[in-house]
Amino acid sequence: MKNLWEELYISGDDAFIKCPYGIVTNIVKQYVQDNNHKNTKDMNILELGCGSGVNLYYAASIGMNVYGIDISPTAIEHAQKEFDSKKFIGGGKFKVSTFAPLEYNNDFFDIVIDKGGLVCADKHLLTNAINEICRVIKKGGVVLFTPNSELRINAINIYNDNDLCLKNKIFKNKDIQVNTINLNEFFKILDNRFKILSLSRSDKYDYNLSSSGDYIENITIANSMYSIIAEYK
Repeated sequence: MKNLWEELYISGDDAFIKCPYGIVTNIVKQYVQDNNHKNTKDMNILELGCGSGVNLYYAASIGMNVYGIDISPTAIEHAQKEFDSKKFIGGGKFKVSTFAPLEYNNDFFDIVIDKGGLVCADKHLLTNAINEICRVIKKGGVVLFTPNSELRINAINIYNDNDLCLKNKIFKNKDIQVNTINLNEFFKILDNRFKILSLSRSDKYDYNLSSSGDYIENITIANSMYSIIAEYK
């Protein structure tokens, strides 16, 4: 099977996000504040589908031990090179890996970040990945999940997946795979193993101005995702 993400990252620098998502930085800040009796050098954070690694800059800058995985060798090489050059306090350890199994010890991570990674896994891999997260996260550790909302699922063009024989999959622009798992089904997979700290939805739209510039037309959903911040029980 082709590594579509590797093809994306090889295609050019525009594939790499340049700035961290604020929600990731805020989760790290809140965790440190809530656990101020601990030293950040004893805290470990993992991002699934880390890409450029930029989401982890803040955590590394305050001394957290940073880990990242991605199925793209090009992305991992880029992330490792960037972290090595910046010489963050916490450093960074990146490797090419799928979401399951996770090659880390039990009860190892304080924070696990999924910012648009698990939506690219079919239900079988997603279930295994969450089981693995439960194994490697510490009790009381915090996880960010970002499942797609039903709005985005309805907006993405659907193509046959006969060639890849994948279930629960749809394809955006015939390349990047996105699962069709809804929020209720996602919570069933979590299976009451997490305390939900917050749940929000972010909708982004593309649109065009009319030729006269007087009104907006051709509004389409560009992205619609839930953000679930959860504490492992």
